[in-house]
Amino acid sequence: LQPHHPPAPYHCLPVAVNFAAVTFSGKAAVAAAEVMTADTAAIDLITQQFKSWDADGDGSISKDELAFVMSKISPDMSPDDIDTLMREIDTNGDGEIDLEEFVNWIVDPASSKAMDDKGEFHNFDFKGILKPLFDLFDKDKGGTISNEEFMECHSILLNSVMMHPESSESDAVFGGDFSSIDSNGDNEIDFGEFVAWQSAILKDCGIPKHVLPEV
Repeated sequence: LQPHHPPAPYHCLPVAVNFAAVTFSGKAAVAAAEVMTADTAAIDLITQQFKSWDADGDGSISKDELAFVMSKISPDMSPDDIDTLMREIDTNGDGEIDLEEFVNWIVDPASSKAMDDKGEFHNFDFKGILKPLFDLFDKDKGGTISNEEFMECHSILLNSVMMHPESSESDAVFGGDFSSIDSNGDNEIDFGEFVAWQSAILKDCGIPKHVLPEV
């Protein structure tokens, strides 16, 4: 299980939120950081949901149990959709979803569902949330982000972060560098690499993904 996280430092906000500080106000970004800090209450809520999905109480969720819950949450899901979701959550491939896999699925920005602070589940499109920001970085609209495009936008964001009273010296290195994001080494950041970058930031900081559409 994920441990209790201290309040996320300002640089831990995903770039989408950091950019909001430039476009709108630093106060909004800091407020978002405070609201989005993960805590033990969130883990307790996820654990409660796991137990409610585990109908026979054997400590794991079977595909049949998953299908039953999904019939209530997303009744339009087909058997093929259930199979896909099962593979998404059951990362060790043993045919059962254990608590650790369930927690990781809930907090993973790349997963297709999000749970809010009331324990309700919703569809989640992380790629859709990030696409406008990717387009902002991709100034020439070529479908990838060059080193020059990245450095220009990243510098604006970094300067905005460092000007904020909640920032610290450690914020000067937030978000990674171009070469670490360009995983295939072709000197361009494609959309998949951009999504992976932002996903890693969220995982490291323990920021609940369900609040991202609101900020």
